[in-house]
Amino acid sequence: MEKYPRIAIVHGGTSSEHNASTLNASYVEQSLTRRGYKTFLVDYNFSMIERLSAAAPDLVWVCVQGKGHGDGTVQSVLDFMKLNYTGSGALGAHIINDKILCKELFAAAGVRTPAWQTLSYAAYKAGNFDFSGLGYPVVAKAPSEGASYGIELILSHKDISKIEKVFAYEDPILIEKYIPGHAVTAGLLVRNGKLNVFPVVGIRKDREEDRYEIIKADNPGAVVRFDFTPDVNADIEKSARKIFDITRSRDYARVDFMVSMDDGLPYALEINAVPGLHPYSGSDLPSFFPLGALEAGIEYDDLLEIIVTTAAARSVTCGDIRNLYV
Repeated sequence: MEKYPRIAIVHGGTSSEHNASTLNASYVEQSLTRRGYKTFLVDYNFSMIERLSAAAPDLVWVCVQGKGHGDGTVQSVLDFMKLNYTGSGALGAHIINDKILCKELFAAAGVRTPAWQTLSYAAYKAGNFDFSGLGYPVVAKAPSEGASYGIELILSHKDISKIEKVFAYEDPILIEKYIPGHAVTAGLLVRNGKLNVFPVVGIRKDREEDRYEIIKADNPGAVVRFDFTPDVNADIEKSARKIFDITRSRDYARVDFMVSMDDGLPYALEINAVPGLHPYSGSDLPSFFPLGALEAGIEYDDLLEIIVTTAAARSVTCGDIRNLYV
């Protein structure tokens, strides 16, 4: 395929994932430049539309996430501008960014996931919620946050006040039964029209004292490849594929699981449409998604070019916002 010569990389914004977004953008820029693409960075702000309209890039790499950013907002703008872009479309991005909606879809599709309930701030203040119903510990999560923002582990009734921190991000929030175990991920990549699932990688917890530690998603500290039993591996792959499908995902994604230290089963937690892209530098470990790609035999620059090729092959049918500037 002839390379698209100009790729805009949209990053930044004001969400909690600003720093991660900008870091991802720098990795993407370096990789695509090595492959001969002409790239330029575009800040996600009110001047983004005008800059993209003037530059008319051949493709946009979406590096933003979070509420009002990569939750379908920027995707809808790019659709209207008739610009191709990487990753999930507006609908898929909206679904993926809502943890509560995703949990409902998981349950409806028969995907194993930790027990959960939603909690409004009004119900919390009125004391109209039985935290013991799920059984401690539980995890309180802001539905649209990522990068370990808006998440608190509630070990017992004494920790309930921590929920105030989560409500600072959103209302309502997700209350999820905590599954002690190994935090693992399955990367997914569309290549030549076929959905591929990478080998499972994650953070192993072998010590009893690690059972109730909240794992940060793209912490490159103790990341390893997991060799579970064939049944567990097949369960993770099947669930990851189903989640990719029911959330209307596109191009690539990462699905996070906890493999229970109690029953040995994988429990789907969430899906990430714009996973960390920290590459291997020789002195540290990459983010989960590119590590899974390496385990599948796909080098970093090849991985990103596959994503570009898949996105660039799509036709664009929406209106063009550039007409507003005529």
